Amino acid sequence: MKNILLLITILFVSCTQREELIIPEEIIHYDIQSNDLKILSPKYGETWKTGTTQKIKWTLSSEIKKVQIILFKKDNLIEVIANSYPNNGEFNWNIPKGFTNSVHYKIKIIAMDVPRINSTSEYFYIKDDFTIPTNN
Repeated sequence: MKNILLLITILFVSCTQREELIIPEEIIHYDIQSNDLKILSPKYGETWKTGTTQKIKWTLSSEIKKVQIILFKKDNLIEVIANSYPNNGEFNWNIPKGFTNSVHYKIKIIAMDVPRINSTSEYFYIKDDFTIPTNN
């Protein structure tokens, strides 16, 4: 009976002990904060038309090698504009036709190396000039 109690005690103690978190040495430490990423364009209230090319611009430390650029309408993901794009501070976006006219679009940029470093633009307007002809 003592052996069974000893075995149960050992199992209980070993199951409740927490494992130590080991951080591999190869993880690079980035001394960059989320507020170090700034989106310069689009700016609040700008109008971007479909069928045109617009520059998405940002500033971010050159330590970050790649970014992801995402389009949102309010809080809904619309499309990934660029995935794993070089962090050179700008991206020429050929805006496709077919977007719904809205003032609720925004761009989010995420540092691929360190996803906690990200920023979202203020709202801007995407205008699609396509209109359905009427019989008038």
